[in-house]
Amino acid sequence: MEAKVSDRDAGNLQKLAEDQREHVMALMLRALLADRFKLAIHTDPIPLPIFELVTAKGRPKLKEESPKDPSLPQGMILVEHGRIEAQGVTIGRLAEVLSVQVQRGVVDRTELTGTYTFSLVWEPDEEGASGVPVSSQETGVAREGAIPLSKNFGPSLFSSLKEQLGLTLKAAKGPGEALVIDHVEVPSSN
Repeated sequence: MEAKVSDRDAGNLQKLAEDQREHVMALMLRALLADRFKLAIHTDPIPLPIFELVTAKGRPKLKEESPKDPSLPQGMILVEHGRIEAQGVTIGRLAEVLSVQVQRGVVDRTELTGTYTFSLVWEPDEEGASGVPVSSQETGVAREGAIPLSKNFGPSLFSSLKEQLGLTLKAAKGPGEALVIDHVEVPSSN
């Protein structure tokens, strides 16, 4: 299926900010699919596998420190291949960064309310992921208490998080949404 935007609409789209343009184009695509395929959809809440970020046994190994740069009131966080450097950030921000690294939602359950400075280093596997075992990525279930190693035999994100920061990721279920197709038909002809 090919779709074209009129020259006038294309010009109007170019005037929008990128996020606004993407939103408008998604609405246009949704209308096209509803018109041509009689597509009707809705979302249903479902439980999804997540990780809860909790403190490991003992005390967290974090240095409480306020952001040094007044122009960055939420602190600064740098994420590189196998490394996170943070200065004056909340654990909530760390959870957001970890979500990307483990390719699953991470919810902060540490009850730590300050801002912290830390460095976290681990050995990413060949795909650049965090050391989450393939079986966990495929099934969405992590073995309770398992600390996976990367394929390079260096410390995984899971073990580094525990050893270097005194935090751990615990497998859990959390709220999510499933897209449900209610109705679809063979597309109408031009």
